Amino acid sequence: MPYTAITHDSRHPFETYILAAAVIGGTFAVFGNLWPMSIAAVFPFWAQTVWGIFFGGGAGIALLGIAIKRRDLGVFMEQIGLVAFAGACSTYAAALFTYNRFESFTVAMLMILLACASITQYVRLEKAVRAVIKRGQAISRVRRNG
Repeated sequence: MPYTAITHDSRHPFETYILAAAVIGGTFAVFGNLWPMSIAAVFPFWAQTVWGIFFGGGAGIALLGIAIKRRDLGVFMEQIGLVAFAGACSTYAAALFTYNRFESFTVAMLMILLACASITQYVRLEKAVRAVIKRGQAISRVRRNG
């Protein structure tokens, strides 16, 4: 997908919905002390807090990056958020395997696939940015579609 076509409207709605759900879940985890059982059983409190910040905060930063009007800042924020979210999803999958072994295999695989999808989107954005830079254009000057 060319960089000029990467806009809020070009995102699949699942990306937005999943990130929004992660923001809510991460907020409840950090401020409501409502941790997933596997995270609470495997990690000390400070690590649980870090996980919640990466899970909810990473998703929130990615959503802000999608919504922001300045393309250069928006893409950078989305990339940072996606990497943080992918790390939290991978950590959650590892905690599920550690705590429940194979009883939570389906959920753990979903978390791993969410991490893979986040990294794939990061790579797509990075390739698009590099293509724009290679053409000698400023990222913020690229015409928005939509």
